[in-house]
Formats: sequence, C-alpha cells, structure tokens
Amino acid sequence: MFSSLLPHTYWNRKNVIEITFWMQTMFPYEKEKAVGQLLAVTATIVTTFQDNLQLESTDATTAVLNPPIPELQSYIYKFSKLERSETVGQRKPLLPIAEIKAKYRQDTTRTKFTCKATVTEITADRKWFYVTCPKCKGKVHLQRAEIPRFVCEDDGHVPNPTFMYCVNTTIEDESDKAKAVFFNEAMEQMLEKSCYDMVVKDGHTDPETTPADIYKIRGKTAVMDISMKQDNSMAVNKVEVPPAIIPSTPDPKTATTKRSAPDSPGT
Repeated sequence: MFSSLLPHTYWNRKNVIEITFWMQTMFPYEKEKAVGQLLAVTATIVTTFQDNLQLESTDATTAVLNPPIPELQSYIYKFSKLERSETVGQRKPLLPIAEIKAKYRQDTTRTKFTCKATVTEITADRKWFYVTCPKCKGKVHLQRAEIPRFVCEDDGHVPNPTFMYCVNTTIEDESDKAKAVFFNEAMEQMLEKSCYDMVVKDGHTDPETTPADIYKIRGKTAVMDISMKQDNSMAVNKVEVPPAIIPSTPDPKTATTKRSAPDSPGT
C-alpha cells in the first residue's frame, strides 16, 4: 500500500519518460522546486504503455536531485533548452521603458513588466557572475589556499558549486533607456551558453574581468520579462530572442533570362 503517488515527467531529447514514485520517502522533494533540475534515479521497473516508456519505483529506489556530478549545470542548461513550459511575455502587454518607469513611480508595489528593448552597453567594471551552494542556494566564497576551494557558511566545502550570471547592462528602446542586470536564465537565453561552461570550460574564472563572449549580447533585441528595483533599474529574468532572418541568396539560374528559340525557316 502506497503512501503517495508522485508522477513526474522529464525529457531526454524530447522523449517523454514518466516516473511513478510509490512512496513519499523515495522522492522527498517539492515538485515545484524539482522542475527544471536534474534527477538521478536508481532501481526502477521498466514498463511500456501505448509505446511510451514508464518507470515505477521499487523498495530499493533512490532519487537524488542535482547529484554532485561534474558539469551538473551544463546538463541542466542543455535539458532546459529541449522543452520550455512557458513563453516569455505570454499574454503580457509589451510596454515601452518610459511607460514602465512611470507606472512604477505611481505604484511601487507593481514591479513586474514586459518590454522589447535592445542591449546597448555592457558595464565592464562590475562582476559578471557569482557562485552559489547547490544545497542551500546561498552564496559561497573562494577560499584561497594551496588547493583553492569554494566554501559555504552552512554546508562547508562545496565541490561542485553553481555558477550564475549577473551581467550589468544598459537597455534601450525608442522611448527611453535603463540600467538592467541580466540574471542567469536570461543570459543563458541570450548567449546560448551556461555560466558553468563560460567559467569552467572556457576558463573565465575572474568575475571582475568580463569575457569577450559577454559582449556578444550588445546590439541584440529581445522581449524581456523584467522586475523593477528601488533604484529605478531593472532585473531581467527571462528573455525571448527573435530568430535572425537570413536573406535568401537568389538562384543565378532562375535570375537569368532565357533567350527564345529562333523562328524556324518559313514561319
């Protein structure tokens, strides 16, 4: 007899795999916090239903959210690109920056808006990433020693910390401009590269030296979900970048005017 039934859906190359946990202790996580994270599951029974793969838990099943494995953030980013449950700006009106500022001045309790703007500047003298503990989500600091390591106040040594973007910019539209900080998800959408890859794989480990790749977002226009801050700046949480339109190359064969055949003698 089961104490709870917790169905969860995950994606692997857009193939749906449904996992049923028959006991609460096998999946001791809140579903809302689990969405978008990486789940490692062992000891399950494989069944099929209408050509769909299903997994059911056994007494020996274990489930670990965000297991301490190398490149964890890289995997989470890659899976997040496969399927998105909501669209940026969906059913939200696009407001010009000047109107957003005016509405916020009138009512500071209203902080969330959607706009379409272009990144015009990158603030180079500000930190472009920070590091957090995957367990408590608190910030960690680098402990410099013979073997440098990241340390969390609550959890101690963190062997696989989480790297998060926080890029200071200026955004602009036809009405006005504003200071805006692009946080992790928005930057991943703008660059199509995780912060983990930028720091660990590409070797940009100094948070105060902005890599050249960050400047690639300058000049990009996107629909942005933003939150207003008390200093009248904006926090960009999610974006939707319109696909680039590549002009088609005309086919020289179709562009050539064919010469008509000469009239036959006697016609």
